Amino acid sequence: MGHSIAGLYMRDYTTRYPENVAGMILIDVSTPLQDENPAMNDGGSAGPPPWMLRAALITGIPRLRGMCSGTKGYKTFAGRYQAEDFCRIHFNDIHRELDSFNQSGHETVHTGPYGALPILISRMIPTK
Repeated sequence: MGHSIAGLYMRDYTTRYPENVAGMILIDVSTPLQDENPAMNDGGSAGPPPWMLRAALITGIPRLRGMCSGTKGYKTFAGRYQAEDFCRIHFNDIHRELDSFNQSGHETVHTGPYGALPILISRMIPTK
């Protein structure tokens, strides 16, 4: 199962190692060359621009919103570790992944087809 950019990684893995994959669940996944496809680029965006996400992480907005103090529904230590991981700035990793997005798309554009492999494609629907 993969979400967002993991869709590219899942396509590559499934093409390379089909014997290890029983099926795929793709949730709001990126597709190869989506930024170069006019049908996918309507000029709008469902989320904030990348610079805004980077600015939020750098300025510590998640920490200010209390997102770093633990997660409900988990044991105390697990929630603390998950929250700390979320609030650590992995800016360099995020930046490198976003910068190589188009290259990753070019590397995975010829993956598939997957024959009779069960594939579920889903889109997360925001709750109100």
